[in-house]
Amino acid sequence: MNSKDYKIGLLKSYDYLSGYIEQADFCIYNKALGTHNFGCAVKEDTKIQVESIIRLIRQKNQLLNIYNVLTKALNGVEEHERKIIVWRYVKGVSVKQLMQKLELNKGAYYDRINKALNNFEKILQKEGFDRGWFLENYSTKRWFRRLIDFTNEAG
Repeated sequence: MNSKDYKIGLLKSYDYLSGYIEQADFCIYNKALGTHNFGCAVKEDTKIQVESIIRLIRQKNQLLNIYNVLTKALNGVEEHERKIIVWRYVKGVSVKQLMQKLELNKGAYYDRINKALNNFEKILQKEGFDRGWFLENYSTKRWFRRLIDFTNEAG
């Protein structure tokens, strides 16, 4: 993923984050109950199980943090900017459909979306979510890389 487009990757993942948070809760719950090996002959010892639960809780907390920062950044831009960002990158509405919906020509559309993305990015940066943060997490956290890659392939 191009680090220049990190904010777009994050926006595309926004709709999926709540589902991943729910999945993390489900996995944590099952690990805590010890039902994660249902039907398997091999059982994990308690220490390994607890380490696994702690890792899942950390991932869930990171997902919650990303979700909350994205929500804050989306709420921090003007309403008309939020609409165009959400329609385009979260809901996946095509550029052509957006131009028709907003009654904009191509130049006006790109001016508006670029301004909205710049304002969105400024808020992300204030929260510490800049290109450096993205590159570090994208390169070091496999689960984060899978989330971003999946949402870019889906969108």
